[in-house]
Amino acid sequence: MAARNYDVLTDEQKRVLKSFYDDGMNSTAKDKRELIVKASDQAGTSYEKVKKWIGNERRKRTLAEQMQDENLSESVDVKGPPMKRMSSGYNIFTSKMLSSDACKEIDSKAEKMSYVASKWKSLSDSECVMWKNEAKKLQRIKPSMLTEEDKKKQIAKGKKNLMNELSYLESLGCELAVVMVEPDNGIVKQYGSHNGCKFLSQNQAISLKFAEFFDCPTNQSTNYTRADVQALFNKKYSDAVGIPGCRVPYIKGGFTVTGLPKGIQVKKPSSYGVDQIKAIMAHQENIVFCLTPKDNSCNAQVTNSIVISEDARHALSKVVDEDRVDEVVAGKAILEESDVEVTDIQLSDYEFLLLTSECKKHFTEDAWKSLNGNFESCRDHEGYVLPVYTESKDPYWLFYFPGKNSELQNLEPGTKISGHWLNLMEQFKYELLYSKNRMSIDAVSIISNSGEEKNLFLRQAIALRNKNVITVPESFHKRVLACLETQGFL
Repeated sequence: MAARNYDVLTDEQKRVLKSFYDDGMNSTAKDKRELIVKASDQAGTSYEKVKKWIGNERRKRTLAEQMQDENLSESVDVKGPPMKRMSSGYNIFTSKMLSSDACKEIDSKAEKMSYVASKWKSLSDSECVMWKNEAKKLQRIKPSMLTEEDKKKQIAKGKKNLMNELSYLESLGCELAVVMVEPDNGIVKQYGSHNGCKFLSQNQAISLKFAEFFDCPTNQSTNYTRADVQALFNKKYSDAVGIPGCRVPYIKGGFTVTGLPKGIQVKKPSSYGVDQIKAIMAHQENIVFCLTPKDNSCNAQVTNSIVISEDARHALSKVVDEDRVDEVVAGKAILEESDVEVTDIQLSDYEFLLLTSECKKHFTEDAWKSLNGNFESCRDHEGYVLPVYTESKDPYWLFYFPGKNSELQNLEPGTKISGHWLNLMEQFKYELLYSKNRMSIDAVSIISNSGEEKNLFLRQAIALRNKNVITVPESFHKRVLACLETQGFL
């Protein structure tokens, strides 16, 4: 089925239609027909388009009136659940103690928390009641009472909680797609499960309609990434070849592309800047891939192609360049040792088993030995640095897991991971906060991106002694920040 086009109203068209709405064009009844025709002519759009806009505008204004009524009634002290998660007496006490001189003299976070817990237990009943009363004073905080800065913090905190819930629901088999607009910038952002995000990416009209309903700037309707361009190019190329799931052979070529924005040439999406990505996605309906005559032999490609599972293909793309993957699937290449990735390979035991059973025959003997040796080295390695979501002013924290990569594969939400925190000393330099009693984190708090080909794990063994200093590569730091920015946390 052809993609459905959706024409977005410009700001000027919206201004014209709003003036007609204020003058009485607030329904699609028969007696409003003449007014609607006049508005459509003056706005330069269709009659049906104006009718749809009237319905959206009426619902939007009704919602705004309801919200205004709720804000007016907020001054009334009513019973009911609080508008935000409340602090307990212990939370208030802990915050006070952590800023005390006694705690500042303690280096280890674990020892600090143990010290605070012991002090709380030593309090009398009356003192505990006093701290609980302090917590009650902070209750019933309403959104209208928050400053703009506090609202931003609560939104960022809520988005992190949302990501955790989405990951948990996805692990239970749910497919989700979430579209949201933040009040300060009006940018439409998309979240969800892997397939949910893929659905939103392939149906951009949803985001456009959402943006129009809330009067969001149409030129900022979506935060596109290089992954969106890559998915778009792969789909267009697959349509041209006639084989679903193909990837663009950028190096080999054999195709031409029309419909790209002026001044932009086709190349690997990783080479495009932010403005180029926006321009490409804005012209996605016009972009067409055409095979050159020498490659326009779909029957031969189908005849020579091999069949491997999607999971095996995904595993293969982790160890060789994507162009070579396409050539292997098309039955046109045998992988040499020079093709095999020799850096850190994030393969699970299951993925390596898939490669062994489905793809081994497409490697030369030396290439397979190289891959096998690298996999064994990575599998036996112990020690990984994990980026973790945080509600602090820092964009993320780092946690050291002294185990193997196999233990980090297919983690379920709720699974506890034991290890040690890393404390930031200066840019890219961290010290290990080691203690005999390991700390633990929930697997769902590990920063991850379903659209990434590789996990955001840094393979690095650290000697287990307190304040041992390590340096984190700048490239790792940038990957984590890019992931957080894509998810809307920065």
